[in-house]
Amino acid sequence: MNLNEIPKTVALATSECPPECRNNILKVALSINQSPTQDRLKVIEKISNDFNLSKEKIIEILGIYLAIIRTFVESTDKEFNAKLMELGFSNEFVEELPLINNRTKVTDTILSSRRGEFNKLVSLKWRVDISLTNSALVKKMPTSVILCLQLKNGRKYTINLNIKTFHKLRFNVALIMKEINQLNK
Repeated sequence: MNLNEIPKTVALATSECPPECRNNILKVALSINQSPTQDRLKVIEKISNDFNLSKEKIIEILGIYLAIIRTFVESTDKEFNAKLMELGFSNEFVEELPLINNRTKVTDTILSSRRGEFNKLVSLKWRVDISLTNSALVKKMPTSVILCLQLKNGRKYTINLNIKTFHKLRFNVALIMKEINQLNK
């Protein structure tokens, strides 16, 4: 689920869910990002019984939190807050999210479980996605760089980077290469 696909009524319903329930669902969402293969049905049933909500409602909110976490990892704090407010989440809901104050911990936790997957890289391809039609479309569809990774286990990942993020990546890779060359001398 992508955050852009969430109707404002669902965002409002998620905001109105009790804070303790939201915290429990957020913990489940974070654990799913760490270990996606583990079964969480018993935890969902417990939350459903504790807060008298249907399993379907819990799963719907869980999907929203997974999309929120994905957006959080892919954006800056300012972009993240603006996106949630634009989608209809209340200011109180955004302020209560423990993600922003713990950005480093959250991203390290999510990425640490997946670091082992990326040490088996088979190929990396990239391309620049440019719209050449007219200037009005360029504003709506900005230029981006698409990275395609293929791992030894057959998994393929496609990462869409905006130009600013691509330049940060390029700069940091160049910096690392420079430091490696200095260590080798």
